[in-house]
Amino acid sequence: GLIGRATDTIIKECFTSGIVKAENYNGGSSDLRSYAGGLVGSCNSNMEILNCYSTCEVISKANLYAYSGGLIGKYVPYSVSSLKIDNSFATGKIVSYSISSCSDSRSYSGGLIGYVNTTTSGYGSTLNIANCYATGDTYSSANQITISDQFSATIANINYKKSNIYYLDSQKCYQ
Repeated sequence: GLIGRATDTIIKECFTSGIVKAENYNGGSSDLRSYAGGLVGSCNSNMEILNCYSTCEVISKANLYAYSGGLIGKYVPYSVSSLKIDNSFATGKIVSYSISSCSDSRSYSGGLIGYVNTTTSGYGSTLNIANCYATGDTYSSANQITISDQFSATIANINYKKSNIYYLDSQKCYQ
């Protein structure tokens, strides 16, 4: 993508295309993570994405935790902050899986954002998504955007293609 890890960032009027691939694994480690996004791999504080798009194919593979999103792979704020996405879209294929077990529920894919969570220290944070869409196929063993109860979310005018969501079989991983 455009940025691997973002903090207090505004991205506007830009696009990405091609393939974004994040791999993080080796035989012995028990805490390996991978973050991949069409624009941003991981974000942990205030961020705005305005009038942007990605046509990237996004692939994330890791021993334990793999996160892939059409625009952002993972958003977990360290303190109260906000994420705003407006007039943006993603059209590429999104793939996320754990190397250790393809059926591991710690692999997340999403058309716009792979994973959102504020349960650690971001209580009171806000998520505002408007006038956005995602059309790419998503592949994951736990295909969802996770939003905790402590998170204030406003989502309007979103078009997300729900018909092409694939769950990875424990015996067959996407290559």
